[in-house]
Amino acid sequence: MKYEKIVLIEDLVDRTASFEKTVDTFILKMPDTRESRIIGNQLKHSANATHINYVAAKESNTDEIFSSKMVVVIEEADQNLFWLELLLETDMINNEEIKNLIDVCGDLYDDLEKVTLFLKEIHNTSLNL
Repeated sequence: MKYEKIVLIEDLVDRTASFEKTVDTFILKMPDTRESRIIGNQLKHSANATHINYVAAKESNTDEIFSSKMVVVIEEADQNLFWLELLLETDMINNEEIKNLIDVCGDLYDDLEKVTLFLKEIHNTSLNL
């Protein structure tokens, strides 16, 4: 079980990068309107921030720094979901593609939370020894 979670930690670097690239490609397909540019820019920012902050968190020297950076990562992942769900409501672009991105982002969000909880468990266990 512990090994699977450590693999998940490493895998999330690639998955957050892949999500960021997928969002970039998706944004290029959006209509060229003021509304879609605003939402697209916000989505691009939060996808980028999710990846960059996760890499920074993973490279942290202490559990405390990791935990504080993961708060930002999870907030950015949550913002991704917000912008995607807003797009879904606007009917601006193919809903099926947005739903797929929401599923990918939701899975990513869940796994980022799992990593955070796993490391909190390790930290609490080591404090109780």
